[in-house]
Amino acid sequence: MILNIFKNVLLLIATIISLLILLIKNSYSSTVFYTTLFLSILYIFFHVLIFLKERKKYIEDQNRYPYYTLGFVTKRIIFIGAAIIVSAVLFFSGNKVVLFGILTSTLLLAEVFSMIFMLSNNFLFIEIKDNKFFISESKSQILSTHIKEIDFRHEIFYIILKNNRTFIIEINRIQNNKVESFKQSFTNWIYKNNLPIGEGLKP
Repeated sequence: MILNIFKNVLLLIATIISLLILLIKNSYSSTVFYTTLFLSILYIFFHVLIFLKERKKYIEDQNRYPYYTLGFVTKRIIFIGAAIIVSAVLFFSGNKVVLFGILTSTLLLAEVFSMIFMLSNNFLFIEIKDNKFFISESKSQILSTHIKEIDFRHEIFYIILKNNRTFIIEINRIQNNKVESFKQSFTNWIYKNNLPIGEGLKP
């Protein structure tokens, strides 16, 4: 928490410096340039450090299955593509806005690292517990008592809640070597909690 706050304060200071230069001064010295660059490098350093510290919390669990949707990847690819374009425009647009190019490049590098690290270290997962399961990507915790019905069709679990909200779990997004294990564990969880099931789960 403290590291995260400190990291964001560094980026905020760099942003304030860039804004002051843009609004007040006609140009900036090399000291300002290297200060902004240094603060941005520190931001990335602490960003990486936070992920490395978080990694220790993700101990392999037999009830935790690596899972992420294409939506997760798509959103980040769009952000990365936009950040590349914006950074290039800022770097080539003129003297004072180059500082903002450094800031957008910092966010770009942080996002690329985050995406690679999260996918390679299974930071995104579904965790099955006694009377609930947790989807880390959407930070959704679903209690068995809130479920109206679960069905399974075309390799997708459809979880319909009593408030008519629907969650889906696409089996092909589970890590390959854990697909069958997940299907068995989740099906056992459904029967253990005596949940209403659709035609796709009936014997």
